[in-house]
Amino acid sequence: MKKVYVGIGEYAVAHGQSVLQTILGSCVGVVIFDKFHRIGGLAHIYLPHSSVEKQTRINSNSSMLASVPKYADLLIPMMINSLVRQGADKQYFTAYLVGGASIFSFHKNPSLNVGKKNLDQARLLLKQEMIRTVEVKVGGTTGRKVTFDCYTGDLEVMEFSENIN
Repeated sequence: MKKVYVGIGEYAVAHGQSVLQTILGSCVGVVIFDKFHRIGGLAHIYLPHSSVEKQTRINSNSSMLASVPKYADLLIPMMINSLVRQGADKQYFTAYLVGGASIFSFHKNPSLNVGKKNLDQARLLLKQEMIRTVEVKVGGTTGRKVTFDCYTGDLEVMEFSENIN
């Protein structure tokens, strides 16, 4: 069985006897699975919108930032396109959202809760794509380890806190 680790701001698509894994805090994991063709993808969403980075690039004349598509509005469409290119069919897609924890306290300014913003943006994009979405262990204050089996469609989410080694 092939194991693929998906890092922050990355996505991977695999099929058959493959397992996709990542670890999340305030980031959101978006798993999209075509159960008929047994093709799955996992995106590790770091931030909700690329618009802030685009403005930064315009102001700083830097193109280095563009090389990492860590944003929901970039990663989700890229992963969907990759799934389709590898033979998946959108009519069989089911998406799973995981993570988006509030790792730090935002009592004085809830607008800084990146986990919630990541979840909201992922929900919106999947709704726009008309992909059925299931939420699994979203929000809260703990990190998660995500493991997705591209053959069986089994999703395992293990919650952990900073005290676990």
